[in-house]
Amino acid sequence: MRNLLIFALILVVIMPFASARLLAEDIHLSRIRLGDYGYVYGKEMESYVFVVNNNPDWGSQDGRVSVRFMDDSLGAYSSTSSFDLRSQKGVGRTMITPLDGEPAGEYLVKVTYTDGNIHKSKYRFVIVE
Repeated sequence: MRNLLIFALILVVIMPFASARLLAEDIHLSRIRLGDYGYVYGKEMESYVFVVNNNPDWGSQDGRVSVRFMDDSLGAYSSTSSFDLRSQKGVGRTMITPLDGEPAGEYLVKVTYTDGNIHKSKYRFVIVE
């Protein structure tokens, strides 16, 4: 009985800390700007993504934002260096995606945040002119 009481006490004291962590629901991709508000001119696309952390008590280490054109023939891709979301409400990141002679047209672009545990994606269309 005494061992059961000690075990229950440990669960009550430690479990709130063990289960508290940043969840996928806490992370949001907002203020996504691809090119000139959906239009791309020239040989590169400038992107801006703001990653919001809605759980101020927990953060994420080694977060990374990437932008990928979903057309396999293009292979256009860019990624930020890793960043930390700890004790921050959000982080904005800018990146350049090279578009070496891509044909004009409308393309689907995938914007992703990942930190190894959390993976969030949004899709946007851009027009390359």
